Amino acid sequence: NRSLFIIAENENYYTLISTKVIDSTCFAHGGTAGYTNAYTDIRLFTEGSFFNWAFTEDEKNLLTSVTFKNGVSSGSASESADLTNKVSIPSKAEVEQYFSTQNDKKKTTTDYAKLNGVQANEYGQAYWWTRSRSSSNPYRLTPGGSFDANATGYFSSAGILPQIFLAK
Repeated sequence: NRSLFIIAENENYYTLISTKVIDSTCFAHGGTAGYTNAYTDIRLFTEGSFFNWAFTEDEKNLLTSVTFKNGVSSGSASESADLTNKVSIPSKAEVEQYFSTQNDKKKTTTDYAKLNGVQANEYGQAYWWTRSRSSSNPYRLTPGGSFDANATGYFSSAGILPQIFLAK
């Protein structure tokens, strides 16, 4: 059961985002790489195993690729080269733009995500990653809907709130 809603539209595609945190992964083991690094755990998940598992071949053909500019969408000019994705996670700026209240930023988990170790509070509201980072750590959202960049995020298991890019 997939629940997605449109958070943005431009002339070429719609950006849809999940209503729930769907899985758990660390951001990146053993390094300070940001999302635009092709080899972070979270990017390998969204563009790899999740993409291949969640979509049929016909659905994959409906998705379009979006390029994240180094230092623009990712939030840090010190990261790797631009990358193109059909599935991503939202940036800090997108979260601020499309989830205007603290309550909008609070996301619950799927049962699968709970079983896979997503950190959540007693109400089922989860920690979840953004693709942006501070000077040293990735930003994640807390169960209360606040940004946190003080976590040992490269090793902890916050959740993934995927966004996809649907061609018009």
